[in-house]
Amino acid sequence: MARNSQDAPYEKILSISHEEWKEHKLSYQGRSDILIYNDTVNAAWHKLGFRGGIDRASAKKTKLPLGHYFPRIWRGIYETDTYNSYNIVNARETYSTTYIGANVAASSIFEALELLFRYVEPSSENRSAFGHKIREVLILTCTEVETAWRSVLEANSTKKKNWYTTQDYSALLEPMRLKEWSVTLKDYPDFGLSSPFCSWDRLCPTKSLSWYDAYNAVKHHREERFKLATLGNLIDAAAALHIMQSAQFGPEMYNFLFGNQRSPFYTVKHPVYDLSEIYIPDFISDSPTNAVQYFG
Repeated sequence: MARNSQDAPYEKILSISHEEWKEHKLSYQGRSDILIYNDTVNAAWHKLGFRGGIDRASAKKTKLPLGHYFPRIWRGIYETDTYNSYNIVNARETYSTTYIGANVAASSIFEALELLFRYVEPSSENRSAFGHKIREVLILTCTEVETAWRSVLEANSTKKKNWYTTQDYSALLEPMRLKEWSVTLKDYPDFGLSSPFCSWDRLCPTKSLSWYDAYNAVKHHREERFKLATLGNLIDAAAALHIMQSAQFGPEMYNFLFGNQRSPFYTVKHPVYDLSEIYIPDFISDSPTNAVQYFG
């Protein structure tokens, strides 16, 4: 059991064993509500009772053992309205230079995007504007998205391949819940929402991502498909990069109160995980967090 404290966030403050509960349980004889819930729930309820109690009906068993998490797959709490954040995996500490490298690469791309905005206004009228510099940044952005896809996939798989396709990468749709993310440009909200993964279909993994399909076209067939190097496709690709960063390390990374990383986007929508899916630290173990692979 834990509390959110300014001095020691999520520190352990209360604990009770099943053996202790057996003794306390005797004092509740005759109460029918004790029979409704299991001993674990009742023990927590008893221990917290003098602090206002807990709703035993809402108690759920975690799907992962305490302290376990899927590497580079965020499962926490982030409330954009209250700036409340809960994430037991300290990305900078856990992933070290990998985390720094990913942020440096993303920041460089975001800077290139914002530089383009000095010449082409990100408005709905200019969504179809295309050009060589837009093509260059689109290619760079999509290759970085591919790097993120591959890194997360390999971190969660025992078997690795020399070459991956979008069919392989689409396996990340479910664990990262990519269809549920939406962002908007901070300084240009009138451009509208970008949900770059909402149409991703595992049966048609490349064509269903229009911005990624455009990247493939202008990368390999510039002379015939140059007009697909549009500002709209670039912004969607950059939005996908922002989302991949957030879905790996937590959306709070782009909040000035937490990670304070630079991005031209603001996260509008993200997955809201059930309490049973959120990573819970192991306060007793010497290793409070342990990585386990999603795909085995």
